[in-house]
This record gives sequence, C-alpha cells and structure tokens, in this order.
Amino acid sequence: MHKVITSSHFSNVSENTLPERKQKEQPLTIFKQSLCPVERKNGWQMAEQVRYANPYRLQHLLGRWRWDEESVGAEVRDYVVEHLDDGAAILAVDETSFLKKGEESVGVGRQYCGLTGQIENCQVGVFLAYISSKGQSLIDRRLYLPKSWSTVCKRRKKAKVPSKVRFATKTGLAKAMLQSAFDAGICPAWFVADEVYSRDVSF
Repeated sequence: MHKVITSSHFSNVSENTLPERKQKEQPLTIFKQSLCPVERKNGWQMAEQVRYANPYRLQHLLGRWRWDEESVGAEVRDYVVEHLDDGAAILAVDETSFLKKGEESVGVGRQYCGLTGQIENCQVGVFLAYISSKGQSLIDRRLYLPKSWSTVCKRRKKAKVPSKVRFATKTGLAKAMLQSAFDAGICPAWFVADEVYSRDVSF
C-alpha cells in the first residue's frame, strides 16, 4: 500500500492542494521520509534520509506555507475508506499524549498523560481510526487545548492558534470527528472507545 500511495494517490493530493510545482514535491518527500526506518523522525533525521543539508525546507512546508490541511485530510480519509471498506468497518476513537519539556508547543501544559499514567507536561491529541478486515488507518485528528489556552491571548497569538479555535472537551472533539465522518458518508457497523469516552452518554 505504501508504494501505491507514494507513487500515485499522494501525488494527486499534492496536485489538488498545492498550486506551485516546487510545493508539490515537498509533501511527497515528507511522506516518503515518514516511512523511513529511523528511530526518531525529527526534522534533522528525516532531512538526512533524503540527503538535505538541513531540515529548513521541511520545516518551512509545515510551518509557513499556506495550504489546506483539511482538504488533504479529507482526501486521505476518502482514500482509506475506498480501499479498506468491507461493509462492516469500525470507527474507534482514542487519545495519545506527547511528552514535552518546554511551554511553547500548542496545547502543552500539565495534564494527565496516558503514556505515564500521571500528570505531566505534555500535549494530548484525540484520534479517529477506521478499522476493517482489510486494515486500519487514522482518518482524523484533533489537538486538545486545555482551558488555560483559551484565555491567554498572548500565548495563543505567539503559537498562531486561529481565533476561531475555542475550548472543547476531549469527548467534544471526538464527537466533532464522528460527525465529520458521518457527513462524509461513512456508515460504520460499530463505534468503539475506552471508558473515558464511553462515560459520555451523548455518544
């Protein structure tokens, strides 16, 4: 599947979402790097895999170029469903944590960390997966912003958090992803989540 995505579909995604030829080459490069067997996939190690002198071009794409990540995400989701649909697929939601040392990453703060089972300085992401007998893949994601990030305007501005982004609970983020999947025509046979999310009766 990696070869199919790299050689054809992902190139089409770049064609549809990035207007300049130079831009279209960078996402494909990053995608190939993400499949490389390196221990840590940070900018420097990924750049070394494609013989770049430094990671600046990759960082520029992710941090400064204007491109529609929602459109790319929708195309990836549609691709996954097209190739993995077996008529009885499952949607699963879960969160994962990313340990951090600093305080500038968007959404970072002292909060429960699933990796360690205790309060840590970390980020928390909520993810939606599509699972079938043919395979599984993530199809959506949301970054959880603690309440502290909803009030400190200077911090949000420095991290370039869009003004339209407001506080939402983790279950609220999960429900938004589910609704987006339903709106896209996905009809799962089941929806599964752990007890943290299943406590919310609105599911």
